[in-house]
Amino acid sequence: MPAKLLVIGLDSADRDLLEQWIACGDLPVLRTLAARSARAAIKGLPGFGDDAVWPSLYTGVSPARHGRYFYVQVWPGSYVPRGFKDSDLQREPFWNVLSRAGRRVAIVDVPKSPVSTDLNGIQVVDWLAHGHDHAQVCTWPPSLAADLTTRFGAVPPSLCEAPELTFSDYQILVEQLLATVNMKAAASCDYLDHGNWDLFLTVFKESHCVGHRCWHVHDPTHPKHDRGLADTLGDPVKRIYQAIDSAIGRLLERITSETTVIVLTQIGMGPKYTAQGVLDAVLLRLETGLRGRCVARAKSAWKKLPLAFRRGAAPHLWSAGAPLRAFEHRHRKCFTVENNDFAGAIRVNVAGREPDGRVRPGREFDAYCAGLTRDLLDLVNVDTGAPVVQEVCRPANLYRGEYIDRLPDLLAIWNCNTPIAGVRSPTVGTIMASSEDPRSGNHLPHGVLYACGPGIGAGHCAPEVSVMDIAPTLAAVLGTELPDVDGSPIAALLGGARP
Repeated sequence: MPAKLLVIGLDSADRDLLEQWIACGDLPVLRTLAARSARAAIKGLPGFGDDAVWPSLYTGVSPARHGRYFYVQVWPGSYVPRGFKDSDLQREPFWNVLSRAGRRVAIVDVPKSPVSTDLNGIQVVDWLAHGHDHAQVCTWPPSLAADLTTRFGAVPPSLCEAPELTFSDYQILVEQLLATVNMKAAASCDYLDHGNWDLFLTVFKESHCVGHRCWHVHDPTHPKHDRGLADTLGDPVKRIYQAIDSAIGRLLERITSETTVIVLTQIGMGPKYTAQGVLDAVLLRLETGLRGRCVARAKSAWKKLPLAFRRGAAPHLWSAGAPLRAFEHRHRKCFTVENNDFAGAIRVNVAGREPDGRVRPGREFDAYCAGLTRDLLDLVNVDTGAPVVQEVCRPANLYRGEYIDRLPDLLAIWNCNTPIAGVRSPTVGTIMASSEDPRSGNHLPHGVLYACGPGIGAGHCAPEVSVMDIAPTLAAVLGTELPDVDGSPIAALLGGARP
């Protein structure tokens, strides 16, 4: 029997490309679906990428309440970053609530999600997902992993995270992604057919991977655009979107008109124009005294070493160098922490929160953040003279929650309109950026959803909804209320709600 609610995620597919290709008929399945659907733009989380957005999507709360903003975080009371674990997530996914309410659920490869136990249904985690949290495929029930990989294929070796790709590597990467779209479609169709699901949720990762690695092939205006590769591959981004479009068609063939269907992308994609690589140098120049200058010289000397040596040494220095990073950070007023590259993340060395805090909380902290914000907004692109920082956000002003201290204190959202070869300002002078990153595409903070089904009218259902509205909406469609969430059900999508 078909699912009552079918949700299909297109991980980090770009909203503008989807709508362009839907309009011109290059995505025929989505074109037909969109014509009879309510549509809503999805607003992401300012300054945060998919590591924060996915948990907010499936919990219905902000990162200040679920505690995750990146896969590596610096925790209060420490200067040393560590990986995020399932047990660190402080709110449960909405499908757990549905399961306890007696709903049958199937959850396939929702990124950045923990494995639920005793689920009334099935779950697959990190089979064909971008950016695995787990070393191996995890499932509920545990025996499902063997069935999944035996019948539909083990996780193939991925080139998505390779430091460099050759001409032939790009060809292999695209073929791999086309193959994994088919694997995900085959497994999803099979499990959809057998389960009498109230909710069936599956996510395609390939739009994420191709966006990161092949944006310069897709975009002829990109500085790294390779015309020869584009002539050989065509537009790899469009090819992957079209493959996913066909896969969606296979899933839609298996449902009836009584099924509510939601197709969504949680966050967008575009060219990777970022000043992430110079942010720490900017902060060091803003620090006064010999200490900052010494650290800056050490970082400069490191960058002059051969690239092959640095890449080989980096994995070892990441763990072995943790005490050195901690020593450096404890002697500074602020420092960068890991975050998605469309926004630089800054943690202030606050007295009472960090072991050797140098900025007192309260007025001194507020004044320091205000001054740092002004300095960051003064930065301009050395080539264009345009501001490099679009906006500086303070998460503590945007969110409320018991885990706000896990988040960065400031987020500098980069102006991603043009490449950033370097930055300058009267205060810091000129700092040139490195261009060694193998990814040519990166995230943009917007998404979109299309929904159709009983009682849902076609057209725009809202000018913009929060990513935190998704979980309470999906629960409400199945007649279940999520307790204590930050988002709200999207009223226009509740026409088919079932008691």
